[in-house]
Amino acid sequence: ARQLTNARLDLPDSRYKDNDARLHFYDQLLPRLRAIPGVSHVAIVSSAPGLGAAREQIELELAPISEPSRRPWISFVAQSPGYFETIHLPLLEGRDFTALDGGPQHARAILTREAAAHFWPNQDPIGKRFRLYDDKNKPTEWMTVMVVSADLVQEVITNDPQPLIFVPYRQEGWDSMSLMIDSSRDPT
Repeated sequence: ARQLTNARLDLPDSRYKDNDARLHFYDQLLPRLRAIPGVSHVAIVSSAPGLGAAREQIELELAPISEPSRRPWISFVAQSPGYFETIHLPLLEGRDFTALDGGPQHARAILTREAAAHFWPNQDPIGKRFRLYDDKNKPTEWMTVMVVSADLVQEVITNDPQPLIFVPYRQEGWDSMSLMIDSSRDPT
């Protein structure tokens, strides 16, 4: 029988001062965990399924919205390659993130089927571009949609769930992430 183990990682600012230090930690941790006997998949994600998501405003390429209050909101989680295999969420079109995705000039995103239909109804979303705006109205670089996944309930405790997208953790570099381990026995 398979089991999914979830643990929260909070990296202290005193030791992991910047994004490069955090990425270096995760890059060393994930292969070590994959080497544990019985472990088949390992990934990190900003919020485990059902435990909420970050929210930012979105602007679609070729559909600019100059008035910030009129931009729609999306929910997003940052994740490492292998996350979909770890939680057994099918990819319907396209491929999973690789280690290159999320680096400079490689801003990518995966949309749930619901989000793809919401933003690009009756269109193929692969190759479409969008950007997010933070709470200071600063835009990210343009992100390219590369994959559509099956739908997932990410936000259980909300009356206002937003369309869900996934971005590579290299684009975010958060100091607090959830570790997900799919294994045939207790990996602890």
